Amino acid sequence: MIMRKFTSQLLGFLLILIAIGCNKIAPNNAEGSVDISFEDFMASFAQIADIKGINQENGLDFRESPEIEMVYFQSFLQDKSYANHLTEKLNFLEKTIDNQDITYRFVSQIFLDSRFHSLIISANSEGDPTHEWAYYLLNYTKDGNYIDGILLSYRNSYESDETTEKVSQSEYRYVSFLPKNQLHFTDISYDNTLQSRVNNSDDIPFSLTASSDNDTQYFRESWYQIEEKGAFKQIKTVERNKNQIRP
Repeated sequence: MIMRKFTSQLLGFLLILIAIGCNKIAPNNAEGSVDISFEDFMASFAQIADIKGINQENGLDFRESPEIEMVYFQSFLQDKSYANHLTEKLNFLEKTIDNQDITYRFVSQIFLDSRFHSLIISANSEGDPTHEWAYYLLNYTKDGNYIDGILLSYRNSYESDETTEKVSQSEYRYVSFLPKNQLHFTDISYDNTLQSRVNNSDDIPFSLTASSDNDTQYFRESWYQIEEKGAFKQIKTVERNKNQIRP
């Protein structure tokens, strides 16, 4: 009798342990509750030993990097703020303001300072024919806490060839990495139109005209300092002559 009672109690105890174990495993297997770490996130980035800048020569080189899974985006990117080319603070979102999907990709990790991690990601607007590339530099603490981000380089272009005119519009930011953790940006936006001349006596078939000279067109250079704790600080901006803009 005693042995039977002991066996029954032992069986009940084992069933309780199994139930507890199942309860611990279930949340990890449930959809949207996968355990991840910042180390896992970091491991998905390729390492680049030395990068001088991102411009028209290498801007397309990183577009096919692996896509950032939603669980990583939600944990380490979503609603984090960054400075754009107008020094505005914006947030990383799943969609654009026009409700277009954005595909975020792992690009690389670079070494800027031993006190924080520096990662480069890309963000591609799906269905936008003018979009060529957009890259962002993000700094995190060693524990994986977000510090700051900045739009590193981008290019949007539109070109139309017709019988009577050619329209060329573009806006872009090119970046150069300077010594002492400084960044040099060149920001340009232009809208140039080549229109045919109707005057048959004129031997020159086309003339270059600017569609307008307003705030939507600009040509500027700016310099940023990456501070000791990983934040980005603007230190100088120079407005250039818009008439010097070239495609």
